Amino acid sequence: MVACLVQGDRATLVHVGDSRAYLLNSSGIQQVTRDHSWVAEQVANGILTADEARHHPFRNVITQALGNGGDLDVAVQEIQVKELDRILLCSDGLSGMIQDRAIWEIVEQASDVEAATAKLIDTAMANVARIILPS
Repeated sequence: MVACLVQGDRATLVHVGDSRAYLLNSSGIQQVTRDHSWVAEQVANGILTADEARHHPFRNVITQALGNGGDLDVAVQEIQVKELDRILLCSDGLSGMIQDRAIWEIVEQASDVEAATAKLIDTAMANVARIILPS
């Protein structure tokens, strides 16, 4: 789960699990939440690289999740945003299927939010199909 409240030039983000928040602007794309996953912990500790984590067999092992009956350590953070900044909230269904740079390029090239959303979904679905039904 990921949520965001924007008030003026401040955005408050809360998240649990591997749903993400990204900040997109003219400088590019930046993941502003850290996944609550085994591989994210390994990357943070310098054991795995980000690319290794992306393909690791334990990439879907979540260390914090809603509905598991245990205590949650909900991550809360505040970031500063500028007028033309965009915040993208997504599940691993998007971030797991499209590289960050490609997400940024799709958003940058889209004519509006609806077009960006449709293209992101179409691209993620096409990538899922390639994984499930390899040619």
